[in-house]
Amino acid sequence: MPFVARARVIPLHGQVVITDSEARDYPQWQTGQEKAVALPNSVAVATRADREGDVTIEVWGDKLEGEEELELAYKGELGKGRYHLKVFTASSATLPDRVYFVVTRLA
Repeated sequence: MPFVARARVIPLHGQVVITDSEARDYPQWQTGQEKAVALPNSVAVATRADREGDVTIEVWGDKLEGEEELELAYKGELGKGRYHLKVFTASSATLPDRVYFVVTRLA
């Protein structure tokens, strides 16, 4: 299952977040310099500021075409081990304006 969905979103506070249905808390930024921060049920990814415009997000299953050309921002599990998640970003300026979530369901 490669490409799943694409959307343009407002990156409130310069971030986009992916969570599973059990998420109760959101990850906290420690320094503000991180590419991404995570908890077991959610991952926040740094993007350009909301005043600079929308951010395009894409969700892919298993494999993202061209991922070797993008910057890996996060790799780990989501949903207490139910999914493996890789997050890639791309920029047309300094901060990312495109975020790619690659989700693989684990057994």
